[in-house]
Amino acid sequence: MADLATANIPPQTKKPAEVLIVGLGAVGIIYGYLLEQHHQARVTAIARSTYRGIIDNGITIRSKKWGTIENWRPSRVVQSPDELLDSAFDYVVVCTKAVPDVVTTPRLLGPLVTDQYRQPQPVYVLLQNGLGVEKDLAQATSNLRRRPVIISCALYIMTNIQANGEVSHGTFERVRAGIYKETNIPNTPEEQQALDGFVNMLTESNSDAVEIPNVAAGKYVKNLWNASFGMLSALTRLTPLQWLQDDSSFKYAEETISEMMNELLQVGRALGYGESNYLPDPRVFIESAFNQFREGTDFVPSTLLDVRLGKPIEVEAILGEVV
Repeated sequence: MADLATANIPPQTKKPAEVLIVGLGAVGIIYGYLLEQHHQARVTAIARSTYRGIIDNGITIRSKKWGTIENWRPSRVVQSPDELLDSAFDYVVVCTKAVPDVVTTPRLLGPLVTDQYRQPQPVYVLLQNGLGVEKDLAQATSNLRRRPVIISCALYIMTNIQANGEVSHGTFERVRAGIYKETNIPNTPEEQQALDGFVNMLTESNSDAVEIPNVAAGKYVKNLWNASFGMLSALTRLTPLQWLQDDSSFKYAEETISEMMNELLQVGRALGYGESNYLPDPRVFIESAFNQFREGTDFVPSTLLDVRLGKPIEVEAILGEVV
């Protein structure tokens, strides 16, 4: 266990880190499994509605990149953060959907981000789609005795939970991580050590993880996909692979996404992201995305999945922050 009483970040040792995963959906399951399988972390997970099933049966993952894993369980599963007031963690990894108009990240974390928590604050890692997802957590922790480090990530992964509870995943996966900051200042040594530690855990777990100096720009580039492919998929009620199976559908999708992409890139340039060569060529970006689906993975974008299940969509984080 890291000496969190004297540092806000875990030391660079080979001892497994203590990691809490909040949001044990497809993303949380994938990264929880990877970290434990490669002996990088001892994972505790908060699971509410799926708690009994995980305890009784475990979780099956079918991945074209990592193979088939049956009956995996985190080292510890709890139903509420209230059960963790005396548990120390190096990292808390938030893998929930960002729907602040329904529930904020601080509300999900509950007493962990208050003075009720009887351990030093961990490093928080946000594996969430959308822009501005860090703000409510940063505000909620700003008055704590020790303000924690927040790592934000641009996450690219094609994974879903199937109707039978199994997790499906294709071949594509990428994490681009950086320190969340409200101003453009260099990382402190503590922040850099926290970032190095997290990215190293992922790379040692066979994840394509890289540090980036401007995570806001990196997340904006990822949001190009969510705001175009993801939202159009929700509107048409079709997956991108289904667009490809019909010439007229593909033509409509390609033309519409091109128009959306041009507008999104105009906003990105106005924010200054074009000056750092973060923004992609739209034609290359769109063709690369479609090529992923031509491989035959019928991935369902999270926005379409939410429409099908009648759940709230990440409209504010994906589109509202752009507007």
